[in-house]
Amino acid sequence: RLAATIFAEQISKGGLINIGIGLPEEVCRLVCEAGLSRDVRFFSESGVMGGLPAPGVWFGAGVCPEEMISSAQVFHRVYEHLDASILGMLEFDAKGNVNVSKRGEGPINYVGPGGFIDFSSTARNVFFVCSWMVHGGMVIENGKLKIVKQNPIKLVDKIAEITFSGKHALERKQNIFYITNVGAFKLTERGLELIRVVPGVDIRRDILEPSNNAILVPESGDVPVADASIMTGKNFALKLKST
Repeated sequence: RLAATIFAEQISKGGLINIGIGLPEEVCRLVCEAGLSRDVRFFSESGVMGGLPAPGVWFGAGVCPEEMISSAQVFHRVYEHLDASILGMLEFDAKGNVNVSKRGEGPINYVGPGGFIDFSSTARNVFFVCSWMVHGGMVIENGKLKIVKQNPIKLVDKIAEITFSGKHALERKQNIFYITNVGAFKLTERGLELIRVVPGVDIRRDILEPSNNAILVPESGDVPVADASIMTGKNFALKLKST
């Protein structure tokens, strides 16, 4: 819900949106459940344009697509114009670099980038979505997030492989967001800045200290707290940015 909210704040009606597999599918689902499926045009790498991208093992298919084109045509189009990509990530660092291609050592753990590089480098807005910790334990109590099991976080000192370059994204003047279940970050010239925190999260204890203070807070010192509906789902609503 936090990722869907940040997405809606940045994207206007008529946007062409690439959806990656995994958590990005959930963002797509929430946007469609909010009644906005006709206001943006989702597509996946397979060439299914428009409609609702199918999730899980059916990823690559789609419900009520507007058209079906070849993968080659998809890549041609995104280099002409792409408003946003919603993508997952394995790990990221304080410079905004992202690894999605190397899970570990050995050939079996090298999954490759696929179309990730094209979709992340051509989009005006990129929304990376992942959990904050690796197999951490979190629960929601009274509308607030509580961390019950601390584990290593996905923000690391050095990622295994750079599949997405934060430096190059800044040079291209892209809007890059990293959205987790503790808060949302934006890539700036200063580094990764915390732009939204979920209710219940202690910024210093749960974000700054685990990241060795690699995360920055706004120069004003104030970090907006996400709406309670993001935690509970009650009265949760989305509205696209006005053009």
